[in-house]
Amino acid sequence: MDGAKERDHRQPLGASWQDRPTGSEAHLYAVLFLNEKDGWAAGALGTLLVTKDGGRTWTVRESGTHSTFFDIVFPDPTIGWIAGNSGALLQTLDGGEKWEDRSLAQPVDLTSLAFTDIKTGWVVGDRGAIFRTTDGGFTWSPYGRSPQTTFYGTAFRDGKTGVAVGDKGIIVQIAVP
Repeated sequence: MDGAKERDHRQPLGASWQDRPTGSEAHLYAVLFLNEKDGWAAGALGTLLVTKDGGRTWTVRESGTHSTFFDIVFPDPTIGWIAGNSGALLQTLDGGEKWEDRSLAQPVDLTSLAFTDIKTGWVVGDRGAIFRTTDGGFTWSPYGRSPQTTFYGTAFRDGKTGVAVGDKGIIVQIAVP
């Protein structure tokens, strides 16, 4: 544990939290579990962590960038995406062993990703950014005119209908004809 202390935070009704050393001091903004054992965390300065034991231990994984990451998704066990500041988009095709830079040319912070299958995905961010891919991320196109607000989350029930949420209580519905 490299001198880091594991703390047990007991709560009423038997619930508890346990701090887990990660080997990183970076701020973490996103976490995702693919199943009971395999998970990812991502954050500042290109920080990418992986666990194979349900979060008991975490290992630093090389991302190849110093961008700050805000979201991570895996539409299937081998294909994953990370979104971050200044248009940063990373993709893995091998379950996270190697990450490829698929960043947008626009220097907009990308805060949330949603994929409905391995080909159809959405990413949202600041200044009303909404981008869509229908070819597995080879191309990303701006979608529609949205309010000039920052979006922090997005979810899609299928490849054509979803929502984005953001500043000042805004919720926009996104629909593809």
